[in-house]
Amino acid sequence: LPGIEVQREYVAAYRSLQQLAEQNEALAAPLKNACFSHLAHIKTTFESVSLSDYIEQCSDKNSNNEYGVESLQGVTSESVFDASKAKTDGLKFDSYKIVYENDFAYNPSRINLGSIALRKGNPCIISPMYIVFRLTQKGTQYIIPEFLLLWFLRKEFLRSTIFYASGSVRDTFDFSEMQRVRIPLPPIEVQLSIVALYDCAEEARSIAKEAREQLKI
Repeated sequence: LPGIEVQREYVAAYRSLQQLAEQNEALAAPLKNACFSHLAHIKTTFESVSLSDYIEQCSDKNSNNEYGVESLQGVTSESVFDASKAKTDGLKFDSYKIVYENDFAYNPSRINLGSIALRKGNPCIISPMYIVFRLTQKGTQYIIPEFLLLWFLRKEFLRSTIFYASGSVRDTFDFSEMQRVRIPLPPIEVQLSIVALYDCAEEARSIAKEAREQLKI
């Protein structure tokens, strides 16, 4: 039984963490909603372009076994890269695809559930079943990778992949279908502002999550 002053310090710390979590949770939701509202608005404001002119498929293989099991990743339904949960005993990784920074990877059979992500940080390898692609610049028009990812995270886009995949032989959203996607292309500064808004929402969510974890200790 600690002294009364120590007890008060614990209570004060608990209340501060609780307040920090609640304040950032209250910030995260409206910021994220505002971000996707802006995305919906630019559909009617800026001319749309076909992704076929801005993306290229990547087929770099881990042929030399430069990357091992420690670099093996998968893409979750939360649109993030994560350590693969597949059994790796006896597996060879020379046919696995390499994903470099700012490359996109998606599961063509599960993209409708959110299984698409943008790689940040060191390269990783991913199952050959995934499709990997990257952005290319066309003249003075440019798409920021983070802006394109936000477009992919829209519920409307994820639902649309089911429709397009249903017309394919294997019911998968292959790269040819991804090339047919059209998106509005605003100026760089507009793209950056929308991405910044989303980043603020994610930072608030992260702070709230960390505070909640501290409350459990």
